[in-house]
Amino acid sequence: MIDACPEPSPNPSLGREREECCPSMLNSWVSGSAGSITTTAPVPVRTPEVGVITEEKLEPSYVLILHNDPVNTMTHVMQSLTHCIPTLSHEEAFEIMMQAHDTGKARVLVAPHEEASRFRNCLESRGLTATIEPAYD
Repeated sequence: MIDACPEPSPNPSLGREREECCPSMLNSWVSGSAGSITTTAPVPVRTPEVGVITEEKLEPSYVLILHNDPVNTMTHVMQSLTHCIPTLSHEEAFEIMMQAHDTGKARVLVAPHEEASRFRNCLESRGLTATIEPAYD
């Protein structure tokens, strides 16, 4: 409690000690505007202890599958794969194309749903047949 304050504080939400303090002294403890309050008191921050594993919720993964078709040339399939999925090398695109050609389908990549859908849409826009399925680990 501060005895030197001649005027009471107009803010009834403050504790009794500060209730008797003048607004000018109150500003030295609390400052803020538009309803936000910033205090000079230290705020405790919790950090994970060493060895504690925190659980993060991961987005479900989906598999992008390329299907064989008798219409597109092997060159077009490889060009489409490297165009739509820039991280694929020409060698990887060739292996995916050959697997789809030999077995009827090939696993292209595993990604979150939005990304897998974007790749599928790109491949389909170039005349290829592709699907996405949930990835079960």
